[in-house]
Amino acid sequence: MSSHRAEDAERALAIFDALCARRVGELIDAQLIGELTDQLAAPGRAAELVTRFFAPSRARVLARMAERTTRLSDALPAGVLEMLIAMLPSIPPPRRDHVEQLLGSAAVRAEVRHLLEETFNELLRPSVERARPRSVISWGARAAANAGRGVVGVIGGALGADLEGRIGDAVDLGVSMAQRRIVDLVASRETARRVGKELARVVPRLLELPEAEVARAVARLPMPMLDGLGAAILSHNAARPQVRALVLEEAETILRTLSETTIGELLDRFGARAPLRAAVGRGGGAVVAAVTASLAASPASHAH
Repeated sequence: MSSHRAEDAERALAIFDALCARRVGELIDAQLIGELTDQLAAPGRAAELVTRFFAPSRARVLARMAERTTRLSDALPAGVLEMLIAMLPSIPPPRRDHVEQLLGSAAVRAEVRHLLEETFNELLRPSVERARPRSVISWGARAAANAGRGVVGVIGGALGADLEGRIGDAVDLGVSMAQRRIVDLVASRETARRVGKELARVVPRLLELPEAEVARAVARLPMPMLDGLGAAILSHNAARPQVRALVLEEAETILRTLSETTIGELLDRFGARAPLRAAVGRGGGAVVAAVTASLAASPASHAH
């Protein structure tokens, strides 16, 4: 190594050590985090991030996994699977207000009623539309429907309309009662326990699947469409004021926690200072030489 190269390497290490002596807050602030979030919200930025880095990396990982003979369970340390299985039956039920919001809404009620109407229409279709009756029950349902239409026709007028209205009200009442029953069932602790026990039975079987089989299954998904959706969701939320405020608040909290911590101390906690310093020693000298040459050739340096 020439004397100039040795000097440049020493300068690179000196710069690295000087940076390690600075506090985190001197180099990173909440404003920087907010500005980076704003840039992510710009059109095309999230898509560029996904298509240039995430998608190719995922494809390479899946290709490597497709060649392996190991199982998913090999990724878990000893005892973790047993502990997970033991915990599953005690998972808490979902909050009732969330279940009601999801299943107890008017939209869900309308969908259930529509499903029932379609089912009744299927059962009550005339037999000429079918090759043969499906069952005695369907035949009886059609006969009852025909009889009912005959009775309504005989009664006629307002009384028939009133009867049809009462039948509709009865259907609505039945749908509402079924909806409440489903909410009670989903939000109950007993259901959560049963679901947990079933998961405890199924999870070990899933973890015994070969990684290659899982990789091939994932690769069959419509990845370009999913990548596009993911990028759109990321960009949309980065532009939301609530999300930006949350990111800034969390960044400020973390930076306050690290306000008195130096870069070197933070790197030491994760065992990263020594590897990074070694990397700077290997290639930092060339970087310092290039930067020094660039500064020497800049107009500002000639002005002095």
